Amino acid sequence: MRGAAARPGAADTELVCGVNLELLRGVAAGAGDDADRAVLDPRPGRCSVRLLRKVSGGRSSVPP
Repeated sequence: MRGAAARPGAADTELVCGVNLELLRGVAAGAGDDADRAVLDPRPGRCSVRLLRKVSGGRSSVPP
């Protein structure tokens, strides 16, 4: 989820970011993929979650 808005000064920003992360981990796991491919990638004022790309050998890498 790229760029989910976090209201400036929101006390629950960490909670919102964690929910976004766990949501995408659940989607990945439900699709039969590795849930650990979803990682937090915060930006100023935003909660961003990235899905890492699989590369040969089963490892994950950051998308370009």
